[in-house]
Amino acid sequence: DLSAPGASEQLEPLWVKEAAHEDRIVCCQWLGEDCFATGSEDGFVRKWSTKTRDCVFELSVHEDGVFCLCFAADNRHVLSSGHFDP
Repeated sequence: DLSAPGASEQLEPLWVKEAAHEDRIVCCQWLGEDCFATGSEDGFVRKWSTKTRDCVFELSVHEDGVFCLCFAADNRHVLSSGHFDP
């Protein structure tokens, strides 16, 4: 609960790998306690482990960038949007 007294003092910044994507990250989603996903202008959706700090899955989905993403509750299916890909 971020509104609880002292909550902001308990937060730690999430690491960002310098080479996480070849281009700017424009969207992200928490997928569970140990996992989150990022979408980038490089056209990739990547899933990351917060424990190992490694990419555990990647998928090239759009030639000209991913601008939003949403994983299903099972974390196996992703809906994404990007520029028109011919």
